Amino acid sequence: MSALMERIKFGNLWNELGQSDLILVTANGVVDGHGSLVMGAGAAREARLKFPGLDALAGQGLRTLREFDRVIYGVMLSPFNRQGTQVGLFQVKYHFKWPAEFGLMRASAMSLRRYARQYRRIAMNFPGVGHGGLELRRALPMLSALPSNVTLYLYPNQEAECRTILNGMY
Repeated sequence: MSALMERIKFGNLWNELGQSDLILVTANGVVDGHGSLVMGAGAAREARLKFPGLDALAGQGLRTLREFDRVIYGVMLSPFNRQGTQVGLFQVKYHFKWPAEFGLMRASAMSLRRYARQYRRIAMNFPGVGHGGLELRRALPMLSALPSNVTLYLYPNQEAECRTILNGMY
């Protein structure tokens, strides 16, 4: 259990600016009528506010991928960088109104593996929980699919629940 707990932090993901090489936020695949990725809640909203234009840039990239109702991009890196930390997106949903999906999260984790070696340290909000709609108990196994240089962030009020779940798993 301790190895997994070392990869989970409780606090503010944005404290990683200047510490991690890459911060990823979970996102969906919906482009609005203005051509921007919908980033209206959770860590995606925070990233949109901290990096103005991120939603428009992501939407532009997704328009080229759109062939069907559902867009799958997995991981999308952006040129936005603050204090030496790049920001990107980790897809967990097809549509912002739908819950996160394990299959899509696994595909995004595989996509991340292609990029992970380029970075010493990657931080991201915990995929699937919060606005993703998944219970932490169901989302925790996702941790094993992510590269070992990824640290996941949860809110401090989730620490006791996380420790209880991990103690029961191992």
